[in-house]
Amino acid sequence: MKKVASVFLTLLVFCASTKGATNSVEVKEEIQEPVFTKTLTLDFFSKYVGPSGLAYTRNEVYQPSVTVTHESGLYLSVWGSGAFREDDKYGGNEIDYLVGWAGDVGPVSVDTGIGYYDFQKLFDGRKENAWAMFIEASKEYELKDAGLTLTPSLRFEENIPEPGSSYGSDFYVTTGLEIRKGVSEKVDVFFLPAVTYDNGIYGERCSALSLQCGVDISVSDGFTVKPTVISYLPSEKNDRDNEVVYGIGLKYEF
Repeated sequence: MKKVASVFLTLLVFCASTKGATNSVEVKEEIQEPVFTKTLTLDFFSKYVGPSGLAYTRNEVYQPSVTVTHESGLYLSVWGSGAFREDDKYGGNEIDYLVGWAGDVGPVSVDTGIGYYDFQKLFDGRKENAWAMFIEASKEYELKDAGLTLTPSLRFEENIPEPGSSYGSDFYVTTGLEIRKGVSEKVDVFFLPAVTYDNGIYGERCSALSLQCGVDISVSDGFTVKPTVISYLPSEKNDRDNEVVYGIGLKYEF
C-alpha cells in the first residue's frame, strides 16, 4: 500500500506543478489547444475483481491513475491498486506502467500499447511480474430518436511473464456493448454488458459475463464523479465465484 501511495503522490505533485505552465501558455495563445492533456482518476471499490471474474482481493481497494496524453494520441499512463488493509493476504497491490496510442483509424477508435505490470503480493505472494501487449477497438453509434449512444468494443491483451517465470504467455479477450443515455446536461446513465474469455492469464481458463451500470456526473469543468455497480458471472467456479462490486470513481482532466 505504501509503495502504491508514494508513486502516485509523486506523480500528482508533478502534474500540479506543470499545470501553471500550461495555463500560462493558454493565456498568451487562447485559441491554441494544449499540447498535453493530463487525466487524474481515483477509484474506490469494495473488492478487486479482474475482467474474467477472478477476485484478487475481497477487501476494499483504491485504484488511482495518472495519464499524460500528447495531441498526437501518444500517451504515458501509470495505474495502481492498493489495499486498505495491511494484513490482506493477497492485497490487490499492483502498479502498471503503460505507453500507448489512442485515436481514430477510419471510422473506428483504437487504443493500443504495451505495459509492464508490477504485481505485489497479488497472487498468493507472486513476485513474477509481466509485460503486456493490448489493443482495443470501438465504434460509437448515436440513436438520436431514442436519445441513446451505443458503443460496441473488442479488447485483446496478452501477458508475457519475465524470463525465468513459471508462468506461460496467455491472453484474454473482452467484447462489450456500452449503452449510454443523457438524462440532463451534466448527468449520463450507462449499462455495459461484456463477455470475457480468459485463456489462463489470471487463473484457470474461464469465460465470464459482467454487467456494469453506473452514472456519470459532471460536477464542474473537467471533473466528474461516477458511482458504479458491477456483477461478475463466471462460467466455471473452480477458482472463481459470482461477485458483486460497488465503487465510485473520481476523474479530473486538464
